[in-house]
Amino acid sequence: MLDLNYVRDNFERVRTALKARGFSPEALDDFGLTDAERRRLIGETDQLNAQRNAASREIGILIKEGKQEEANARRHEVNELKQ
Repeated sequence: MLDLNYVRDNFERVRTALKARGFSPEALDDFGLTDAERRRLIGETDQLNAQRNAASREIGILIKEGKQEEANARRHEVNELKQ
């Protein structure tokens, strides 16, 4: 089994090896598209988690300052991010 990083870094080498062994290199194209989409989604998820964490810290500060209504509004926004 090949390491994902190896395939990413040696895409053409893997394509050539697949052809030499009689396998269709089209599966590698599918892998490339799927991997790119996976990496995009991971980045998007990480960004949303960072936003949620920052908002949660803000909520804590607002509660300490006694701004309950503003804290509740931010909680609603955080719940939308979770969705």
